[in-house]
Amino acid sequence: MIDVALVPGEIVEKKVSASQVVVVIDVLRASTTIITALEAGASSVIPVVETEEAISLSASLGEQTVLGGERQGRRLLGFHLGNSPLEYTPEIVRGRVVVMTTTNGTFALKKVKGAHAIAVAAFRNAAAVAAMLRAHLSQGRQVLLVCAGTERRFTLEDACLAGLLVELVTGGSEPGASALVSGKECERADEKESECETESECEMESGIREISTREISASTTGLTDSAWAALSLWRAVERNPYNAVTRSRHGQRLIEMGFGADVEFCARLSDCDVIPILQDGRLIKLGG
Repeated sequence: MIDVALVPGEIVEKKVSASQVVVVIDVLRASTTIITALEAGASSVIPVVETEEAISLSASLGEQTVLGGERQGRRLLGFHLGNSPLEYTPEIVRGRVVVMTTTNGTFALKKVKGAHAIAVAAFRNAAAVAAMLRAHLSQGRQVLLVCAGTERRFTLEDACLAGLLVELVTGGSEPGASALVSGKECERADEKESECETESECEMESGIREISTREISASTTGLTDSAWAALSLWRAVERNPYNAVTRSRHGQRLIEMGFGADVEFCARLSDCDVIPILQDGRLIKLGG
């Protein structure tokens, strides 16, 4: 079964169990930042909820710690880094532990306990996460996708990523064969569409091959209503991550705050195979 918690508050009702694999989603920006930090060589990322806890933990771990975090989208006073994935470069984080606190993502990570495995997903590692989830489902485990939202409320971009994962896991197409491209490229292809004489010509010109649209049976795949809702939202934004992040209220707010480059970076699709896994309170690379 694949279930989706569209806001983290649903976790209380859904009761995480040892038979489940939980994937936490906070596209803008904690998930993307955590993935990028590990990709850049950070040894681990420790998610914490409170600012004071992050400062205390960082001090106890010593000089090799990077303190990262935000509130209301802005870097916290005295912290090395904020929540921009573009700040987490190899020069800064390679070989170091990152202690991170954010408004939404780290809160959601602390809400999920007792699962068989807990992972982090963003658009950047969608294909890799989908492959992992298919393996777990084949072993009889259940999947719960947890959307972190914004200030405990629903957000479009997190639900759309959940929908993409549902589609990749249940749709039968290999992620590598779906030719998922960046949202900017999809947007430019949309602008060219009216110039094409046929649908196949548009696909050849834009380099986009659509994910299989064959119908999925809820009775055979075990999708909950919320999983179907997430899938529908992903299709409503034309399967385009750039649409998801720029049409969302949170994405528009970040752009207004000057983080447009972050928003665009968070729309990059399946360009990274790093999967953060929570072990003993630390996020580390799966298989690393």
